[in-house]
Amino acid sequence: MGDEDPALTRWTFEDFKMFYNARFGRKKEPKEEITEPRPVSNGGYSNGVVHGNGSTKNTPELAVFEQFDRQERPGVISNGDLGTPRRPLLPEFDSAETRTLAETLCRDIIRGSPDVKWESIKGLENAKRLLKEAVVMPIKYPKYFTGLLSPWKGILLFGPPGTGKMDGLTKTNELVFVLAATNLPWELDAAMLRRLEKRILVPLPEPEARQAMFEELLPSVPGEAEIPYHFLVEHTEGYSGSDIRLVCKEAAMQPLRRLMTVLEQQDELVPDEELPAVGPVTPQDIEVALKNTRPSAHLHAHRYEKFNDDYGSQILH
Repeated sequence: MGDEDPALTRWTFEDFKMFYNARFGRKKEPKEEITEPRPVSNGGYSNGVVHGNGSTKNTPELAVFEQFDRQERPGVISNGDLGTPRRPLLPEFDSAETRTLAETLCRDIIRGSPDVKWESIKGLENAKRLLKEAVVMPIKYPKYFTGLLSPWKGILLFGPPGTGKMDGLTKTNELVFVLAATNLPWELDAAMLRRLEKRILVPLPEPEARQAMFEELLPSVPGEAEIPYHFLVEHTEGYSGSDIRLVCKEAAMQPLRRLMTVLEQQDELVPDEELPAVGPVTPQDIEVALKNTRPSAHLHAHRYEKFNDDYGSQILH
């Protein structure tokens, strides 16, 4: 994606606290109240606003916020002891419903991240064009997408597992957009399909896309044996992007395994500065990797093609 087209990642606790505080806001209290957190008798911090007389006031709408706020204070853990490293877990809540709410928020609230660019996605040209048309361009140029040309409200990405259907899209406050993904599109009923106006097949990578993946994951090193990219492409028909990554990882593990065999014969631990370099990946390593890694998603390929013929969306020139 471009620099201005962020993908989606998850919120941190700090983001959750900032959003929650901005949404509900702390109400102003009488002047005698002390708004700074004050240690209480158990060595921790109070769970509400501390008044001049030392009493605290809890507000229901800030209960979840205060649970996270307490966890984020340095040196404080749930039992109130100071100087002990805090645990990177959710604190204990008063009820199971409150904890479920907090876990759901942490799991499902998302924010933008600019780390993924359109060029990073190999192949899938039709899917990328449709996604840009449905989401990116209406955000960049909303003037053109009005009336009959109003943006699509729902997109379904379907296809074999491991093909990158869950790559994120940017968000906006002005558009309500549903992005769905499934490995079993034929299980969806007609009502759901009607609401997902554009249905895009994310297929298994084509030869050009597979070669680009291999060249990126197993780059050639000058002075070493050439990586047989054409051989890899010919023998990975029906492999998904995840399968291709496993093939590359398995090939890269072969020289490391040879080195580990040598190091295991040493009586003493070899210091880091004296460790030998890992050898290059050879064509024989490639053949072993292909034998050890089988495709995981090719069995239903014809069903995805059939669903695409019946319900899929295309951009025809």
